[in-house]
Amino acid sequence: MFKDEESAGGEIVVPISSLHFGESPRLVPEDLEHARMLAEIERGVLPPILVQAETMTVIAGRHLVLAARLRGDSSIRAQVFHGNKEEAFILAVRSNSAHGKPLSLPERLTAVSHILECRPGLSDRKIASICGLSPKTVADRRKLTPNTVPRAGVRETDGTRRLSSQVTREKAAELMRAFPGESNRKIARDVGLSEATVRDVRHQMERGSGDSK
Repeated sequence: MFKDEESAGGEIVVPISSLHFGESPRLVPEDLEHARMLAEIERGVLPPILVQAETMTVIAGRHLVLAARLRGDSSIRAQVFHGNKEEAFILAVRSNSAHGKPLSLPERLTAVSHILECRPGLSDRKIASICGLSPKTVADRRKLTPNTVPRAGVRETDGTRRLSSQVTREKAAELMRAFPGESNRKIARDVGLSEATVRDVRHQMERGSGDSK
């Protein structure tokens, strides 16, 4: 059994302010419409999030955290995982492939490439089970790694991962509208932009608001 397969610790309640969003297997990590839908669901029905113990980084349950914040909650139920960053990423992929808001095919393929780079010794069958793909798909992806498949966050020429800057800026603007008191630094970290770019997005929104008065 690999460490990333071990069970998380017991359920606890953690302050939302103590949580951080780390690397996500999703091309666009935040989907506020999905979070708003979850915010309408009774609290006891929703599962606990999964966090990395040492850093309080959210491994699985990013949208559950956003939903709790939209409701105005100050705390959330969580299970704690003891493991390193690579193990946490693998667990995040496995969790999002099995339940919740499913990963898209491009997201699963990108996750395969990332896992191949950080855990090249894992078998194709093992990685396939983590990502919810066939072993043949993983084998084909392995032939392209590491030289011709960029790491997560880099645009690929074959279109597998094509997260445009404009889409990311729009997600930053959505978070600003949903959480007006959020700092530029936190939004930058959550959506994967530089703080300067987020500041520019905020200025554009403020100018647009002023023009409409």
